[in-house]
Amino acid sequence: MAGFKRTGGAGCAAVGFKGGRVQLVPVPLLQRWRWWRTTKNARSAAQEHRELVAWKAEHAVAAAVRNLPGTRSVHLERRVPNPDRSRGAGEVDVIAVTERALLVIEVKNWAGPVDLVDGDLVQARQAARGGAAKPVIAKIKEKADHLNRCSLSHDQQELLEVLPLVVFANANVEPSDDVAAHPNACRLSDLKACLATKLAAREVQDDVELSRQERLLERLPTWDTVTFDGGDRRTGDAIDEDLPPGWDRATWASIEVRLVGGWLPTLLRGPRLLVTFVDHDGGRHEEVAAPGATLRHSEPWGASGVDGRGTYPIEHLRRLVFGFRTPFTWDGGGDAGGRDSGEATGPMNDDGDHEAPASNPLDRFQEGGVYTGTVVHHLIDGTTGAVHAVLVALVERTVTGKLDVNRLGTMDPVLFEMFYAVGRQVDVKIVKIRSAKRITLAPAPLEDVDGDNEE
Repeated sequence: MAGFKRTGGAGCAAVGFKGGRVQLVPVPLLQRWRWWRTTKNARSAAQEHRELVAWKAEHAVAAAVRNLPGTRSVHLERRVPNPDRSRGAGEVDVIAVTERALLVIEVKNWAGPVDLVDGDLVQARQAARGGAAKPVIAKIKEKADHLNRCSLSHDQQELLEVLPLVVFANANVEPSDDVAAHPNACRLSDLKACLATKLAAREVQDDVELSRQERLLERLPTWDTVTFDGGDRRTGDAIDEDLPPGWDRATWASIEVRLVGGWLPTLLRGPRLLVTFVDHDGGRHEEVAAPGATLRHSEPWGASGVDGRGTYPIEHLRRLVFGFRTPFTWDGGGDAGGRDSGEATGPMNDDGDHEAPASNPLDRFQEGGVYTGTVVHHLIDGTTGAVHAVLVALVERTVTGKLDVNRLGTMDPVLFEMFYAVGRQVDVKIVKIRSAKRITLAPAPLEDVDGDNEE
């Protein structure tokens, strides 16, 4: 090429012109500049407007509930496990422990008309687009039922006062008369009056039961969250086996990553990171690290990360916040699951104190004891097609007993479906324990069905 004189050699790269010559910069400097520019751009990611509005709506409802008389605690984005599936949990936007009832709240930021169709809520603009509407009231009721089954599995106690509720947070919502009168729906602006009416007839629960509910909720996991300097916030699951060495949720509640120095120090000495580890007691530990490590944080509703599979270089993130210490277990064993208060959970003794969960959940039960469980399956006679027994979960997926229908005596089929339908809670007496999945049950005598236990 006429007019150009080649200078420099290996380890250099052209970046511009001066005096008719190509100016050369060592490759490491160019790589460092590119790293700085890419990293700063990634860290500046802002939250999408739709997600930000939804987040603000949930927190507005949580704040309103927190300020109501009789509210003890408020829990956001708790994931209630589904006992009927091997995996999966349903997020509840807001759960509040109040002195009269446990509120299980779905927040909707809908605007415009909302109608009641086939017993559930339908947004008019969504209906106009066609397609089947997703259940709203039915879904929050189902999550409330799953929460009750968590309570039974952990503490062998039902949640007697639970109020599933859909709250419209958008001031521009236009509920129909049927929606406005529905016992499980209200506007945020009417929340105080709405709950005052709904809770007035319910009795104030004792402190022991309210404390038990709070401990139960603290065990429920929430999302693992990654945040960015620009305000973006991604919720999902940090994949434990793909975390950098030493980044374990059992030890750390959150991990923060900062860039050390500006662009000039980065060019001169290379990129450095300051990683701050915060443990579950608030203690802090700092390390200086080089870039290059990655983590994987999956989002169930879409692609994420630099590869669409949730992979992030750690220098792109501002903070990783773990949503739980150890996975949720139906038997209540292990450390607290959510961002917890460190208080113990487990079945209560006669003094109202929570004991440490038994290492073997079967140890909670004894022959002759009366317990509340959930019907999880009907066993069908292959010849007659009639139900000959029901399976009752005492601890979901862990401790199950069989109740033969001949122990029920003569029962009208309609009454059987009413009292022993799948998903119904029933009181049973343990006749014989052979193993966790081989327990013979009988109906609980009526004189024992009073909330007490024969243990």
